[in-house]
Amino acid sequence: MEPKPEPNVICALCRQEFYMNESKKKNSKSGFYFCCRAHKDEAQRIGGVKEIMPSHYGNGLSHYREIALRDRPKECERCQYNANPSAIVVHHKDRNRQNNSLDNLEVLCANCHAIEHWAEQPTTERSLA
Repeated sequence: MEPKPEPNVICALCRQEFYMNESKKKNSKSGFYFCCRAHKDEAQRIGGVKEIMPSHYGNGLSHYREIALRDRPKECERCQYNANPSAIVVHHKDRNRQNNSLDNLEVLCANCHAIEHWAEQPTTERSLA
């Protein structure tokens, strides 16, 4: 059995040192490395590592999910799905992610949300997906 390689990177979230081979290091667009997928996912959430949060999160201060779920159940407003809370998302009715007023937000399951956006695509684009 070969000896374990020396750590050569640090997890951007937990600061743990770990080894990553050179080809995987090259795959990092941001230059940040994560010891596991859970840490990468956590870093990309609002309040995570600002440099890698998706651009539609803006400055991270809008917290529209919390706004929508403050007074509403974690249940799809269309099909009433509620078995897995992590499958509940918040949809901007007017498609403007800057408009976080409560009347513009709709609580949906991931399936209804996908159908909502999928229905907007021309038929030719849907057939390629």
